[in-house]
Amino acid sequence: MENNLNDQEVLLVVEKDSNELKVVTGLNDDGTPKTVKPEAKNEPDFLKVDKHGGVLENFFENFMRQAKEPTHFHFFKVPLDKIENMVVGWQELLKNPETPTNKQMLDEQLVLPENFAPKQYQSIDESRINWEQLESIGVTREQLVNTHSLDKMLNWQKSPVLFLIQGDINGVHIQTDARLSFREKAEGELNLRVHSVRQQPELDQPLYGTHLTEEDKKNLLEKGNAGRLIEFNVGNDKTINAYVSADKLTNELVVLNTDKIKIPDELKGVKLPELQKQELHEGKGVYIENMFSKNLKPFNATVQVNADKRGLEFQFPDTQKQIQNQNEKIKQGETPNTFRQVKLSNKQKDIVNYCNVPRSSKEILERVGVSYHSKNIERYINALVDLGYLEMTNPENPNASNQKYRKKIRK
Repeated sequence: MENNLNDQEVLLVVEKDSNELKVVTGLNDDGTPKTVKPEAKNEPDFLKVDKHGGVLENFFENFMRQAKEPTHFHFFKVPLDKIENMVVGWQELLKNPETPTNKQMLDEQLVLPENFAPKQYQSIDESRINWEQLESIGVTREQLVNTHSLDKMLNWQKSPVLFLIQGDINGVHIQTDARLSFREKAEGELNLRVHSVRQQPELDQPLYGTHLTEEDKKNLLEKGNAGRLIEFNVGNDKTINAYVSADKLTNELVVLNTDKIKIPDELKGVKLPELQKQELHEGKGVYIENMFSKNLKPFNATVQVNADKRGLEFQFPDTQKQIQNQNEKIKQGETPNTFRQVKLSNKQKDIVNYCNVPRSSKEILERVGVSYHSKNIERYINALVDLGYLEMTNPENPNASNQKYRKKIRK
C-alpha cells in the first residue's frame, strides 16, 4: 500500500557557504548527493523517506563510505507535502544560519550523516566468560568447543545446538533443553542467556507490550518471520522498529532492531535494485533469481531478514527447501527427521541430541531406559553410527574401554 504524503519526508541538501536548497534524489558515482530543484514537476524523482523504511539509513551509510568531503554538505529532513512553502523560508534562514533563532529552527530538521556510520564490531574476549556459572548449569568449555558453539557465542550468536541445562533453583531441580548466548548489560557486564525450548511460539501474549496481528502470527508459523517491521515502545516515549522471527530450535520469539541489519548492495552475485533493498529492509520476502552458491551453481530463492539469525536467510520452494533444511540441520548440529531415506524415531533423535557431548554406551542406554546388552548397543548406537549421525571418539579402536560416542557435525 502506498504511503500517504503526510507520512513521507524528503531530504534537502545545501552546500557549505550556500543557501540554495535542493532535493536529494540519490548519490552520484563520486559519492556526492544527486539533486533536483524543489519543484512539483520533479516530485517523482525525490528520495522519499518514511518512518518504517531504511532509505535514510542506506543513503547515509553509502554517503559516508563514498563521499570525500562529507562535511561540505548539510542535510535537512522535511515533510513532502510542505516542501515548497518551507524551502522559501529556509533559504532566508540560511543567509544568516548562526543567528540564534535561525539556528534553532534549522537544527530541529538537521540530519547528521555521522549518526548513520556503521558501528565498529568487536567479538567477545573469552577471558570475560564466567565458566563457573556455565558449569553450575551443566555446561563445560569442552562441550561448547565440541559442538562448534564457542565461536558462535563469542560472536554474539546463539549456540547452534541445544544443551541439556540442569540445576537447583530455590530447592527445586530444573532440567530443560536450551540454546545459549551472551549479552552485555548496560554497565558492561557479560551476561549468560538461556533460551529454553517452548512447545510452541507464544503468539497470543504481548511481545514487549505489543500485540501481534493475525497476519503476523500466520507468517511466523508458516515462514518463521513476521514479514514486516513492528513498532515497539522501549520506554521514555521512545519507539523502535524491529524484525520479529521465531527460533526454529526453541520456538522463542526474537526481536531485532533494524539498526542491526545492513542490506547489501549485492547478494550472491546479483546487484539489488533500490526497491528490493527497501522491501528487504521492511522485513518483506523478496524473490531473487540467478544467484550463485559458493560452488558457483545458480539458484533462485526468496530472501528475507531473519531476526534470530541476525541476517538474511534464503527460503526455497518446498522440495528444495526440504533438502536445504535437512542439510542445514545436519551442518548446525540439529537432528533432521530423515537422512539417507531412513526416518528417525523420536527416541533416536533424542539419542543424537543427547550426544552433543561424548557419551559412553552405558550412558546412552541408560538415557533410553534399556538394559546394557550387545543387541541394544547395535540397535540404538551402532545403527546411528552407520547412518552417519554419531561418531566414535576413538574410531581406530572400536572396542576401547573408554570409547564414547558424539554427534557428528558436518562442516
